[in-house]
Amino acid sequence: MTRRLRFLCVMLAGLFAAAAVAAQTRPPAAGIPAAPESVVMGMGAFPPYLVYGDGGPSGLAVSLANELFPEIGLRLVLRDMPFARAMQEARSGGVEGMLLAAPLPEREAFLAFTPPVFCEYRDLFVRRGEEFDWRQTIAGKTIGVGQGLNYGPMFQSWIDARLITPVPLSNMPQLLEVLARGRFDAALISRSEADALMSAQPELRRLVVPLVPHITVAPLSFAFARSHDGAARAARLTAVLRQRGLVKDCAL
Repeated sequence: MTRRLRFLCVMLAGLFAAAAVAAQTRPPAAGIPAAPESVVMGMGAFPPYLVYGDGGPSGLAVSLANELFPEIGLRLVLRDMPFARAMQEARSGGVEGMLLAAPLPEREAFLAFTPPVFCEYRDLFVRRGEEFDWRQTIAGKTIGVGQGLNYGPMFQSWIDARLITPVPLSNMPQLLEVLARGRFDAALISRSEADALMSAQPELRRLVVPLVPHITVAPLSFAFARSHDGAARAARLTAVLRQRGLVKDCAL
């Protein structure tokens, strides 16, 4: 009797274990969505698109991603890192993409981009009272820029011709502060980011002003690392963006 009871217990235990494994591996029932897959993307603070705070990341790009990513089965996870490092991590596969980046040919080898979701105008800022016409008086200027950022062909032509001296900073939020202290003649920064910084530090509005016209416009897209199924992810998200009418046409 004891042997028979022991045998039955072993059989029942085996059946329960098999049932548990089947429950874990069984696909979701019809009508019940699968849990979204986490996608880890790198990007440093870029107000108003991304702001890191006590309540977690927020901003225009974060809100848009949190709204749209679940539609393609993804859940956004952000890692705070400078832009240049985020680009390196996306290239090496350390992160699965960049929350926002301009789609440039040299990046296409390792990043798959959606169409633009934001248009970011970039301006030269100078200290108040030291304004100049950059279309005529740019030679010899030192210009603060974000490390690793691409500011378009015109700005690159100034560098190639040695008309200007770029001074890269890894901490973009300090760019206008450093300009105000006189470290360089001008700072090239996204207008939306500059507006956010001046709203947070109103004294900067008394110290620095933008020059006109805009230097360039940067189309900003969601960017997925090709090493992490990026092409398929970008294609799925692109379909959602087009369906929602959220693709931007960026022009000066």
